[in-house]
Amino acid sequence: MHSFYRSGQPSGENLAVTAQIEALSQAEVEVALVGRWSDREVRHPWDPVRVAMITATGRGGDPTAELRRLRPDLVHVHNLFPSMGTRWLGQWQGPIVATVHNYRPLCANGLLLRDGHFCTDCVSHGTLNAVRHGCYRDSRMATIPLAVASAGGARRNPVLQRAEAVVFLSQSQREIYVEAGMDGGKSHVIPTGIPDITADASSPRNGWMFAGRLTPEKGLAALLNIWPDTEPLAVWGAGPLAAQMQAIAPDGIRWYAGDRADVAKALAGAEGLVFPSLAMEVHPTVVIEALRAGTPIVAREATVSAALVERFGVGAVYDGGAPSLRSALAFCRQGGSDLRTAARDCYERNFTEERWVKDLKSLYSAVL
Repeated sequence: MHSFYRSGQPSGENLAVTAQIEALSQAEVEVALVGRWSDREVRHPWDPVRVAMITATGRGGDPTAELRRLRPDLVHVHNLFPSMGTRWLGQWQGPIVATVHNYRPLCANGLLLRDGHFCTDCVSHGTLNAVRHGCYRDSRMATIPLAVASAGGARRNPVLQRAEAVVFLSQSQREIYVEAGMDGGKSHVIPTGIPDITADASSPRNGWMFAGRLTPEKGLAALLNIWPDTEPLAVWGAGPLAAQMQAIAPDGIRWYAGDRADVAKALAGAEGLVFPSLAMEVHPTVVIEALRAGTPIVAREATVSAALVERFGVGAVYDGGAPSLRSALAFCRQGGSDLRTAARDCYERNFTEERWVKDLKSLYSAVL
């Protein structure tokens, strides 16, 4: 079950859900999609009002009729915002598994980020803080429904409370939710896996790479401000800040647009992936794609990706400053083929599609 975000705002959540459906289906699990598509519903002139009411009250977008027709063994909820309500959760008697793709049960913008810094004010001091700062789309009015919905945080979130099992995509994400009041006893860490593409860790590498949507939380502006003039950097991505980023970029930065296949090919030829996100993130797919390609990662500290780098020894972490960044780049370059082999091994042990499906099927069996 998933409420799809608009295609004009590319979403890793949308991609993960469709990939999971395909992977489970290939593993002989019968899957039916109960979905709502924002692209279709946004055409109605009253859609913003309808979405606000569903979000604030949980009423509307009720999938119960579809579920009764399908009679599933279990329901796997991914995302209900913005087009599906939550009131039906109390009426449906079958088992529910939920995957948490963001921090929206704790935070109106889903990022735990405000003014470029990690923020848990709504968790510790109440969600009026989100309204005060206009945390969703820089609008106090647009933030109100989400602030109402997230009041009480993890302890009062209808999906987290109703589900028999809750899937988190990283240990760091799970720890944040448990600290915020989530019942840790029913939480499970199952990272998203991706299909394999054979990579040669010893192949020649040239230059560094950034890949991601060009939005404030991705941290590209801060990275460009401290990027060494002597290092080549290829930027793959598009977004609302594209023109601004190109205007402030040092000479020698190369700009590319392409699909995921193009990004995967570019990763296979890069010395390393630089991941400067200002947000905590959850489980960035591009980081797993880098590991699959045997490409080390340079991650900004205090993020899920930095925790992954430190845990598995697949790159280096920098503190947001220029000297630290230069040291991280030098470390990855000196690591050479050994570090690239470690990255590839990390993918094969932890992030394959086969392991992802195996862990999901085991969880389904346990819940049933």
